[in-house]
Amino acid sequence: MQFHGARLKVDRANKHIEEIDRNIRNLSDPDTHTVTAGVDPHTGQKLIHYDIPQNIPTNLALVIGDAVHNLRTALDYAWLQTIERVVPSAVSDFAKFPIYPSLKVLEAALKGRKIDTVSPRLYELIVSHLKPYGGGDHSL
Repeated sequence: MQFHGARLKVDRANKHIEEIDRNIRNLSDPDTHTVTAGVDPHTGQKLIHYDIPQNIPTNLALVIGDAVHNLRTALDYAWLQTIERVVPSAVSDFAKFPIYPSLKVLEAALKGRKIDTVSPRLYELIVSHLKPYGGGDHSL
């Protein structure tokens, strides 16, 4: 199966995303938080205090990080499998999906690996369609 490792990582990320959704839904459950009214003893100002359990935001942050990590790893796996097939000379222990701060830096990195000459179609796909650089596709 093509991109087997990448697909497994996406599946795992989807499980994390489901957990994120559950955590967010739990935030709106009245049993997970408390609301109290009071008066500030120093100013006399009326206050409303809204409190959620400490572990929900911490867990949510960790699960979001896990989902993002799995999606990023899926890109790396797919990239490695792609270059193994079309640009084997670009394979190294440090090969990962190319995401750079600018188009200029991305182009330089791809040209440095000779992807522009060995596989112009892959180069064009990355640079002009996927746009994994600052100012390009922000979701990458």
